[in-house]
Amino acid sequence: MNNLILSTRSIDTLVDDIANRVLLRISESNLLSSHKEKIWLTRKEKADQLNISVSMVDKLVRIGELQKKKIGRKTLIKA
Repeated sequence: MNNLILSTRSIDTLVDDIANRVLLRISESNLLSSHKEKIWLTRKEKADQLNISVSMVDKLVRIGELQKKKIGRKTLIKA
């Protein structure tokens, strides 16, 4: 069995390197997942998703079947 001697400095460097790699993987994973699924869609995107017209999306919002939020002049529909 081989013995390995590490100094405090080499351990700190090793831990920093591992932490940086983990953080990089987490951030890459978050970037990929954020591009996969949107939480809010435009009225047109929601209409395309449901294969219905934009006016039908508006009607579903009015009757409470779809949730909406306004950001300035833009209306977004919950995906």
